[in-house]
Amino acid sequence: MRKKQRAARYYVQQEIKGIIDDDINTGDLEEAFIAGVDWQYKKAIEAFKFATDGYFIIGGTDYSAKRLNEFIDKLNS
Repeated sequence: MRKKQRAARYYVQQEIKGIIDDDINTGDLEEAFIAGVDWQYKKAIEAFKFATDGYFIIGGTDYSAKRLNEFIDKLNS
């Protein structure tokens, strides 16, 4: 099970379970949680690209891709 799936399951079981009706499918809630995390992840990468566009060119060498990969590694850790 992926980290996002474990987090979604934990969140639904611990934080929401007592608040929602039993008729609501918790699997659907977990999928919605994962979709939100994926959207947030994509938006973070887009924002980093936008904010750093052209800022990592040093001595004629563009380090943007390297910095983006480091940022993505941080997001994944």
